Amino acid sequence: MEGGARIAQSTSLPAMPELSPAEWQVTSYCFLCDLAKNLVVLMVYSDWRAKCVYYEKYGNLENEKGKSNRLNNCAGLSCHYVTDYRDKLIQEVATN
Repeated sequence: MEGGARIAQSTSLPAMPELSPAEWQVTSYCFLCDLAKNLVVLMVYSDWRAKCVYYEKYGNLENEKGKSNRLNNCAGLSCHYVTDYRDKLIQEVATN
């Protein structure tokens, strides 16, 4: 790569095209995460992509020391809070 350009890694769970889209564009949930030890916002889009805004913000830091301090216990894309919230919404849409 020229000029030290970096390709950002994905910071969201992929869309789920096998499911019908939700009737809303995006929904979010803010809570105090015991893993990140900070307030975090989870977002789920109508195509069922899901992400943690905290992980997105600090997961792409170029400063490795800053990144490791912020994401010390963060589970990243495998975080059960993100998948549990998305799955809860899918279940709610399926039962309505």
